[in-house]
Amino acid sequence: MALLDQDPSVKVIVVISKPPAKEVRNPVMDLLRAAHKPVVVVFMGERPDHHEEGLYQAYTLEETAHLAVDLLNGQQPTAVAEELPVPDVKLAEGQKNIKAYYSGGDPGL
Repeated sequence: MALLDQDPSVKVIVVISKPPAKEVRNPVMDLLRAAHKPVVVVFMGERPDHHEEGLYQAYTLEETAHLAVDLLNGQQPTAVAEELPVPDVKLAEGQKNIKAYYSGGDPGL
């Protein structure tokens, strides 16, 4: 974190992580707050309820990207719609569900 904060070519720091354990949450957040550059953080699956000056908390990877790009462009970050559109899917007669396999990466929590 310190190296990113000191690197003049880094304009915005983005942190993508699973939620920290309760005993390390405050030290992690304090470290992020101490940065001299804007920080965007997403703890996958956690829905934040606020931003702080210089520390922007996102809910999804899409929101994380929007916030980071806004900050990189010197703009005030804008909210991303909380509800994503649900595709209109028609099941075949007698079909009760859709089965799929997922492998690797982020399942879009």
